Amino acid sequence: MIYRKYVKMHLKSSMQYRANMIMLSISSCLISLGELLTIFLMFQNFQSVGYWGFYETSLMFGIVTFVYSLTECFARGF
Repeated sequence: MIYRKYVKMHLKSSMQYRANMIMLSISSCLISLGELLTIFLMFQNFQSVGYWGFYETSLMFGIVTFVYSLTECFARGF
């Protein structure tokens, strides 16, 4: 019950400054794309890192980024 109120309050405060929220979302996407580009460029020089290829590394990167985004969205401030 308290957590639901906290999430509602957090979303309302984020939506109060819509331009800031939009710019923050765009910058987060650009940062993630830049990190993925870095991984891609690294694998252009090296075929694998240990037993990890580009696809495995990209999958792990996607999972970590997704979980981090969920944590930032629903548990920020705890």
